[in-house]
Amino acid sequence: MDEDQEGPTDQNDPVLHNDMSGQADTVIQFRDVHGSVVVNAGGSHPSASDDEPPLVATYKLVQSPFPYGFSWIVDIPIPSTELPAPALMTSEGGRRWLDWVDRHRMDRPDHNRFVLTVEGRGPWAVIVEELRIRVVHRFPCEPRGVELRQPELFGTLPARKFQADLRGNDLVVPVPRPTTPSGQVITPDFPYIVHQSDPERFIVDLLYGDEAVFWVAELDWLSGGRKGTMRVGLGGLEFMSTPFQSRPVYTWDVHAERWNRTDTA
Repeated sequence: MDEDQEGPTDQNDPVLHNDMSGQADTVIQFRDVHGSVVVNAGGSHPSASDDEPPLVATYKLVQSPFPYGFSWIVDIPIPSTELPAPALMTSEGGRRWLDWVDRHRMDRPDHNRFVLTVEGRGPWAVIVEELRIRVVHRFPCEPRGVELRQPELFGTLPARKFQADLRGNDLVVPVPRPTTPSGQVITPDFPYIVHQSDPERFIVDLLYGDEAVFWVAELDWLSGGRKGTMRVGLGGLEFMSTPFQSRPVYTWDVHAERWNRTDTA
């Protein structure tokens, strides 16, 4: 090699030239590497200025004697020919059914079981530090209307079970409950870690005596140096739960495809 010649001349030396097809936002080149190299190409982490919580929370409210499905209070005397048959929530028939329920639903549900499913919004893990139930106000009430019950028509996610005693308490942290009727295994307490591909489902049984209560749920979260509190309510408003009192109950029979009255022997 000539003393004035710079750089390697071996045509087999991989540092002589680089080829890259397509486009890339970032290019990283290495000559000598000692030890491990980790390159994360999963996208940037949300910045501290992002206002949107990194969580997605979906919910349903049911009566604990009817835990595997949906329940509504509607303003009709008895189910009639205008009452459509329930359908899968993801189908066109399911959307028509929910539209009908929204038109006839009354704001007096006897719901004492809160089912909350939490998942990450993006590719980054989120720590859910605490769940709280906050009572906004309470008052006495009387039942009216008809209750319709629909069995759940799709698969379920294993749930974490808790209980919140709202009798005289306006801010309650739910306590873990046994995972089975035998009570041998207790649900782990918070915090939980959720991800976009690894959600968690929480079942919270509410105790509120003979009063009706308006309430919301609050989730404290932490992710990538950010933290915040996510409020879960009914379309931005409070949930409403009322005492269990007598009213006609009709349950959809998935085999006979008809409504049957189930509150009488």
